[in-house]
Amino acid sequence: MLKFKAGYIVEIDTYENDGDNSKTEYFDGLTKEQAIFITKFVDYFSENHWKYNKNSGNRHNFGNTDVGSGEYELISKELSEEYKLAYGEELTPDNASDMGGNYIGWTDYDLIREVDGIKVYYIPEAFNPQVVTGLN
Repeated sequence: MLKFKAGYIVEIDTYENDGDNSKTEYFDGLTKEQAIFITKFVDYFSENHWKYNKNSGNRHNFGNTDVGSGEYELISKELSEEYKLAYGEELTPDNASDMGGNYIGWTDYDLIREVDGIKVYYIPEAFNPQVVTGLN
């Protein structure tokens, strides 16, 4: 049964590096601070967020790459305040690595998926839509 908890909902659309296997994930029951953190975190893996790669001299986002400890260390430093506001603890590179898989997911080749879109919704109270039958 479909049920949404009261609070903020973050919708994350992702795909694999070759543009297939699209999926949408919803995270509900969030505080405003948690929604802000998640959207900023996920944006690191979207086409909108390009970072300078010191090794190759190119600019790229982290989506569809073999994201390593250096990238997660950068994310944990840049988003430490937002994470502390949202969850009341320090953001570590290990936490950031776990969140990459939880919020975005992995491709069949163990690469982080590319983020196609992020939307945020707010519902003031829990929402439990009813199933409709007999339409087909």
